[in-house]
Amino acid sequence: MNKTSLFALIPMLIFYGAYLSKNLLLQQKGIKSNRLAKGEKPSSVRLLEMFLLLVTYGLAIIQCLSLLHFFSTLYLFRYQRILGFTFAMTGSFFFIMAVIAMKDSWRAGIDSSQNTSLMTDGILRFSRNPAFLGFDLFYIGIALMLPSILMVIIVIVALFVFHLQILEEEKFLTTIFGDDYLTYKQKVRRYF
Repeated sequence: MNKTSLFALIPMLIFYGAYLSKNLLLQQKGIKSNRLAKGEKPSSVRLLEMFLLLVTYGLAIIQCLSLLHFFSTLYLFRYQRILGFTFAMTGSFFFIMAVIAMKDSWRAGIDSSQNTSLMTDGILRFSRNPAFLGFDLFYIGIALMLPSILMVIIVIVALFVFHLQILEEEKFLTTIFGDDYLTYKQKVRRYF
């Protein structure tokens, strides 16, 4: 493992460590936080969430294989790795702040059977989707640090799929929280 791989490993451990830790903490409280492609939902949403799972797990595998140099890398400019590290660490920060702000209402996926509250404090005062913003920046950062054609393509697909998921979640939140969510939506930007 070279120096670039070691630097890429740092934000990967932070990001995925935060994701797994939050899931385990909620699981200990009896909360099923991973609702992707589970529960009662329209088939189009279920299909989107299944694709989201495929893309995110596939990207995590590709990132790990890239650490071990399974793919040839494409360095396009001098400070690409530094910019990538900055993006990945910023994405990890946004994700962790989102997880903290969401408290026990944090979920991955849509499920109307889950009882959650509309959270608007912390980083959620500046972004309606800081966890997705964190994913986006993290994925872009790792792709800049360990770039391959496969990684870049899947990151682009992931960003698109995340955006589609956000649009579905906004419909869901409008249905569940009504005017409270619409007021929040008018005050706070979708991303940042």
